Amino acid sequence: MSRIVFHKVHTTSKDFSEVLLATAKIKVLEVNGKPYLMRALIDQGSQISIISEKAAQLLKLKREGCNGIISGVGENTQRIKGQVTLTCTSIHTNYTLKTRVFIMNNLVHKLSNNSFNMPSWLYIKDIELADPEFNRSSQVDILFGADDYAQIMMNGILRGENLSQPIAQQTRFGWILCGKLKLYQCNIILNNTEDLQKFWEIEVIEESPSVMSSENQYCRELYKKTTLRQANGRYKVRLPLKNNLKESLGWYRGEKRSIKFAIPRIWREPKDHTTDCYFCMVNPSKRRRGKNAKPIEYPDLESSSAPIAHDLTRPVPEPPKKISQKSSSSFSSYKSNSDKEFLPTPEQPKHYLITSEDFNDLIRDLNLPKN
Repeated sequence: MSRIVFHKVHTTSKDFSEVLLATAKIKVLEVNGKPYLMRALIDQGSQISIISEKAAQLLKLKREGCNGIISGVGENTQRIKGQVTLTCTSIHTNYTLKTRVFIMNNLVHKLSNNSFNMPSWLYIKDIELADPEFNRSSQVDILFGADDYAQIMMNGILRGENLSQPIAQQTRFGWILCGKLKLYQCNIILNNTEDLQKFWEIEVIEESPSVMSSENQYCRELYKKTTLRQANGRYKVRLPLKNNLKESLGWYRGEKRSIKFAIPRIWREPKDHTTDCYFCMVNPSKRRRGKNAKPIEYPDLESSSAPIAHDLTRPVPEPPKKISQKSSSSFSSYKSNSDKEFLPTPEQPKHYLITSEDFNDLIRDLNLPKN
């Protein structure tokens, strides 16, 4: 059975008119003599010649200071940003034009307003157009005023078969076209259901199950269980921390081990704030300073191995009274690159995070030196 393909064609057509302004393609020399192809608008109704800021920066020509305001139709004004001297050459002959132009941020919008198909006018078939791509809508870089218009104009003039076709005027840069333009536009919309079906088949994205490591899976579950939104609208997130197995093992065995004071990672809390609280019994601010300074004598407390800012809401982990053979072997077979370093186990104490705010409050309350 052959495949049936459905086609739907919709055509629209209309006449539209546009005023074609005289444009020319010219070669403009930059500071080192390299020619750049630019598009110029020839306007005999302008008293000055202008170049856009973008084109002036491309040419890198020496600027002369000039302070003034240019006004156009409707009292629209723009400030002059200087002036430069251009050396312009025709794309067809060796004719060269030197002129002084003012620099402005923007000139005009793209000309023409819309691109259209190249018309088959017989009267322009055998002449050299100053702008061979007059049918394409593109940016204008330079505007030649009335003074430059008078220098480049020649005697030749050609007219079309009717008033709906622009006239052609001969200039040193080639023939320019200007006048009313009337064209016939036809739009065709073709729908092919077979191609559309193939397009959707290509765009289909198959959902594949995500492969996550045990660490990433643990982080996701921790985020789901512990993330809370506070009354002020901010979210409180508990960060996942890796277990310090070496210190945890010492804690299991009853060894006295110390953790660096600045590490915001916690593996135990004081049992109470009277007999086992490091910060309630030691005041480091009373330490003598200088060459004869003596180190602080830490009390023999269970919590002195991990001095941290405490909070009554934090749970206090209790170490096991005896180490089982199973837990001892698990510590001895520990490897730093294994998942056991990251994932909490029943034999390992939980970690609690000390925030930077708690740490700063601790330093302020104890009057600790900043250094």
